[in-house]
Amino acid sequence: MKNLDKKIDFTNPYALLARDDKGKMDVKVLSEDAIVSPSKKGNAIEVINSLKKRLLYYSRFV
Repeated sequence: MKNLDKKIDFTNPYALLARDDKGKMDVKVLSEDAIVSPSKKGNAIEVINSLKKRLLYYSRFV
């Protein structure tokens, strides 16, 4: 993933897929309530608590 220069608030539905160096799927977010912020180790993704159940559900299919 490309590092960001500034914090981005996503207010529209989107899907974010991230793969590690070996091609393994690491992240799958289907949300309109997430914040992506730049960090030293890459981009940080914050989601609200109500989405965690959905993320856990969707991660079973990855």
